[in-house]
Amino acid sequence: MVEMDNLKPCPFCGGEVTIAEGGYRQTRWMYVTRGNKENRCNCYVIMESKTYDFDSSEMEKAKIKADLIEAWNKRIYKN
Repeated sequence: MVEMDNLKPCPFCGGEVTIAEGGYRQTRWMYVTRGNKENRCNCYVIMESKTYDFDSSEMEKAKIKADLIEAWNKRIYKN
């Protein structure tokens, strides 16, 4: 899962970031990471969501993703 959802750019380089999903066994999490386009972030900045179960509802995943986006966008930016 890789998407853009109104994320502010990297606070250090101003590059694009994206949300990805990771996991281990039945535990999953989302994280903000470097983007994958021409203007991608070149920093090693990452922010993770809380963990959730592999079989969590789409509504629960959407809430976790929204919380992650809100937390990322509250960071202090250089611009």
